[in-house]
Amino acid sequence: MITVPAIDRVTEPKLLSGDRRSNKRYPIQLDVEYKLCNRRRVEHFGVGRTVDVSSGGVLFETVGDVPVGRPIDLAIKWPFLLDEKCGLKLQLRGYVIRRDDKKIAVKIAHYEFRTTVVLRQERPQKHGFTTFSLKSR
Repeated sequence: MITVPAIDRVTEPKLLSGDRRSNKRYPIQLDVEYKLCNRRRVEHFGVGRTVDVSSGGVLFETVGDVPVGRPIDLAIKWPFLLDEKCGLKLQLRGYVIRRDDKKIAVKIAHYEFRTTVVLRQERPQKHGFTTFSLKSR
């Protein structure tokens, strides 16, 4: 089992009396992009911020219109680098199971980590400018 340092530092969530969830929720605020698709065509794209995450679902906030029962794809910017140099994004596919004002609850059906493009400083600063290059893995 791999431990994630950010989750280790988070205090244990308090379970409410009568809470039937089988997965612990971890309060963590991360940027999220979502899209609603119909037959491989994107019908709606939006952004938001996670409220909490568990192995079975994600709760996030957004101002977009996301109907309950729809399949949804999420991309969450992960706060740590792979091998201290490569960005990560958590890709999720699931279903919207609840909507409460701006909060959307998603049950996860599939997830995977993907690498992302990162900026890497190549040369030291000269005359007030720093040179960066895009590096993809």
